[in-house]
Amino acid sequence: MMQPIKARRISTKQETFHTEKAGALVFSKLHFCTLEPNTTRKEGLSHCLPALGQTPIVNKSSQEDRMLTFYHHPYSSNAQKVRLLLEEIGVPFQAVLVNLQKGEQALPHFLAINPFGAVPAIDHDGFPLAESNTILRYLAQVFGPKELYPDDLKERARIDQAMDFTTAHISRWLATLNWHQVIAPMMDLPSNPLAITEAEVQLQRYLPKLERSLKTEKPFIAGPHYTIADISFVPLLAQAFRLEVDFHSHPLVHAYAERVLEREAWKKVEETMRPMSGS
Repeated sequence: MMQPIKARRISTKQETFHTEKAGALVFSKLHFCTLEPNTTRKEGLSHCLPALGQTPIVNKSSQEDRMLTFYHHPYSSNAQKVRLLLEEIGVPFQAVLVNLQKGEQALPHFLAINPFGAVPAIDHDGFPLAESNTILRYLAQVFGPKELYPDDLKERARIDQAMDFTTAHISRWLATLNWHQVIAPMMDLPSNPLAITEAEVQLQRYLPKLERSLKTEKPFIAGPHYTIADISFVPLLAQAFRLEVDFHSHPLVHAYAERVLEREAWKKVEETMRPMSGS
């Protein structure tokens, strides 16, 4: 049964539109809308959205059918991994913005979903789960297709190997560069030049190893098929392009990055970032 929404004015300035039980919807501009005490969620949306001229960041299905809730922030590369997988497999989901700047990741209602206090997290029909690569493995197994994370243990181990390598030795340092060169200045936080230098040194240490791997595993980092190993890496590759990381000495890595960044699912993920950037 639909849950009634209590009467209130709702602000939609990059914040959340909360109901008693059904989670949250996100809008991109500042507007207000008043709902009557017995208005259902569905009726409330029908009333408010045309007036606001907004579209909530929810996907592909009616609220009644939605069992998968995705907690995210558009600037989180780890959250982008999960959204990319959801777009690739076409699973209906509800996206809930967690405002990191306001510390919503530390609020009790979110810690009940993810006690680690970070995005991304999901709630699949009452089953909460955190940690981006763990979520990728879980969703790939639940929703498929199988080639994203096959049942064969040897194929799966090769995917895990590639994902662990890029996460530990490349994505880590790309995330460091992104924080100190992009995020920290944007949030008026101090940047650390020593951390930037270390990240650049480490990338030049490990990118040749990825180049060598692509000679044997091409066209994707875990073999002939696009898998969750690639999905976990794509958002960091996008960061590398924005940061103008030098790939000239690593042509296979450069070609691989261009190939996976052209996928339609990634373009959809990029669209979700535009309202936040003002573009």
